[in-house]
Amino acid sequence: AAIEIIGEEGISDDDIEARVLELATDSMLARRLIDWLPEILGAVAVAHMGRVNFMNTFSAKTKKGKWKSIPMQAEPIFMEGIKLAQDAWHQDWSEAHERVAIRSAIMRSASQVIDSGQSLNGVTTSGPALIGIPAEIYRSELSFLQRIFW
Repeated sequence: AAIEIIGEEGISDDDIEARVLELATDSMLARRLIDWLPEILGAVAVAHMGRVNFMNTFSAKTKKGKWKSIPMQAEPIFMEGIKLAQDAWHQDWSEAHERVAIRSAIMRSASQVIDSGQSLNGVTTSGPALIGIPAEIYRSELSFLQRIFW
């Protein structure tokens, strides 16, 4: 349902925020869906454009403004979403999926590489840098050992 909202043609960012919040009923869950779904779908699309090496971390700012590198597995939306997006690519990828993927930083970067006449083969991506999601929420998502080493 969030993909359909985010991928609706001509929808404003304010409308996306309001409708995903209504769907999720929690402001942080809504923010995570809005920020992560484009990156997930963008990663799946880019993976089909060449032999790309994907980073297994992303960045988020602490409340004090310091960037932290966080393992992808700390974000359950990414972990579950990447599987669902891969299935969607092969079964029912739609224009809404494409519009959501285009909103991602990874897709914009890949498009710049391709538009410059280069190949994506061998390119290594960086993980997304999330501005609206504080790094602190991922401490509870990490395993005990990961929290010790954080």
